[in-house]
Amino acid sequence: MDQSVLDQYTAVRRSVGILDLSPRRKIRAAGADHLQFLHAMITNEVKGLPSLQGRYGALLRPTGKLIADFYYYRFPDHVLIDVAPLLATPVSETLQKFVVMDEVYFEDIGDQWAHLSVQGPKSEELIRVVLNTAGPDARLGVGQVVWKGQAGWLIRKASLADQGFEILMPLEGGNSLREELLEARSGTAGVEIGNQAANILRLEQGIPLFGVDMTESNNPIEAGLREAISLDKGCFVGQEVVSKATYVGGVGRHLSQLLIRTDQLVDAGAEVTFEEGQPIGHVTSSAFSPFLEQTVALAYLKRDYAQAGRRLLVNVQSAVCEAQVVERARALMDSKMPRA
Repeated sequence: MDQSVLDQYTAVRRSVGILDLSPRRKIRAAGADHLQFLHAMITNEVKGLPSLQGRYGALLRPTGKLIADFYYYRFPDHVLIDVAPLLATPVSETLQKFVVMDEVYFEDIGDQWAHLSVQGPKSEELIRVVLNTAGPDARLGVGQVVWKGQAGWLIRKASLADQGFEILMPLEGGNSLREELLEARSGTAGVEIGNQAANILRLEQGIPLFGVDMTESNNPIEAGLREAISLDKGCFVGQEVVSKATYVGGVGRHLSQLLIRTDQLVDAGAEVTFEEGQPIGHVTSSAFSPFLEQTVALAYLKRDYAQAGRRLLVNVQSAVCEAQVVERARALMDSKMPRA
C-alpha cells in the first residue's frame, strides 16, 4: 500500500481526515406540496421528519428495483437531497415524471455549495476549534454555522469513522474553510483524504456504493438498505414489493460483509464458495484493511449462507482463501477474525 494512502487512512482511524465532497449534487425540493409529494416517493419518512433533521432514503421503481440512494434533509421551507453525481439525473427525472397537479419544483443547487466531510475520533475537536461549535446532538441533525461572515450548515454525520460531520458552505468560502481545517493550529489539524483511503474506510464500515455494490437490478432489501426504508409511513413507489420481500417471501441473496484472509487484490466478481466448491455468491468490491490485517469485502451471498460467523472460501487470483461473514458495519467493532 502506498505510504500516502496509509497515512490518510491512519489519520481517520486515529485523528481526523478531511474529504472534499463538493462534486455531489444538491437537489432542492420546494413548493406548497413538496413534503406530501416526497413522502409518497421516497422510501423513508418525510412528512414526520423534524425540521433540521436528515434521513437516508432511496427512490424505487414500481417493481421495487433501485433508482438511487441518497441522504436528504428537511429545512423550514424545502428539502435538500444530497446525491452522488451519477445519480442526480435519474433522481431529478424520476421526481419530475411523477409530478401531476402537485405544487412542487426542483432545482440542482450543487454548484452553489462547497461540501466537506470531517471524519475521525478528533472530528468534533476540530469542528470546535474552527467553527466554534460542538454541532447538533442528533445523528443527521443540522445546525447553522457562521464562518467569516458566511452562513452555512453543519451536519452530524459519521460515515468513514464512528464520529464525523459534514459541512455545507457557500462555494466562495469553501476553499478557505478547507485550508483552515487542514491547517488548524490546535494540534487537531485534519489530513486530506483521497478516494483510495476513503474506499478502504467505507468498506470497513460496510457501506455499499451505487454502481459498484448495487445497481438498478437490485432491490433495497437484498442490498441491505433497511436504514433507508420505513414500512410504517404509508405508501411509496415500490412499497408493496418491498413489504412482501420483508414480511413474506424474503429475497434470495443478501449483500454481506466478508473478512478474507489475504492481502492480495480480490477482483470484483470473484466467486465465493462453500465447502467443496459449491458457488454461493460473488464479491462486489474489496480492499485490504491495515487495521484488520485482512481484506474486507462486500459480496452477494445466497440467503442461507449470509449469516454472521459463516465460514466460506473466496477465489483470489490463483488461490482459494478462507473468509468469514461478519455483520455489516461490525468488522471494526469485532476487531480481527479469530484464527482457526
